Amino acid sequence: AVKIFLASVIGEDITLNQMQNIFNIGNIDLRYMHTASGRSDTYLAIESKNKLFGAVADTRNFIKYENKIVKKLLTEILAEKNDRFIGTIVLDGNVSKKTLELFSKKDKYLNADFVLVPASPQKAATFRTFIKTTRCILYLNLQEAEIICEKQFKNSLEAANDIYQFGVNMVVVTNGKNFACSRCLNGISIVSPKQNKA
Repeated sequence: AVKIFLASVIGEDITLNQMQNIFNIGNIDLRYMHTASGRSDTYLAIESKNKLFGAVADTRNFIKYENKIVKKLLTEILAEKNDRFIGTIVLDGNVSKKTLELFSKKDKYLNADFVLVPASPQKAATFRTFIKTTRCILYLNLQEAEIICEKQFKNSLEAANDIYQFGVNMVVVTNGKNFACSRCLNGISIVSPKQNKA
């Protein structure tokens, strides 16, 4: 069976018990979850009819404990074998450039498959250098793609083609109610999201 480990930080509030119950059902190992005093980090999204209008993320706990979490992860689970790590590592836009550099500069992770999720246009630029030097799968929206590539695109197809040229294994670009596009070695796939009737 595939082993799944979750590494992050959570506060001592109702969210802690909720997460433990949910992830225990999914057989996800939480030994690398750091518990901080006080409340958990929060995220507030404001959506209009067709797209995200704005969002505010409070990541103060993660920023405070990131180095401790990453150090523990690198020295334990990712160091279990003396040879190169083979597996999948998922990173979101909250990780710092320092953490990304730790993974990209170590030969041990040359064969690792990285899944990157910027999760915010403001944080997308953090991945710009990383995607050029690692094997990765990238999930992002059109605005995040434009920030990474530092140019504008007419649609998700243009964005996916451009990012694929960086050498990523696969890229998936969404664009609100418009069609989404994925690009990989096997070619291009375009899917239009189902529109919900009011």
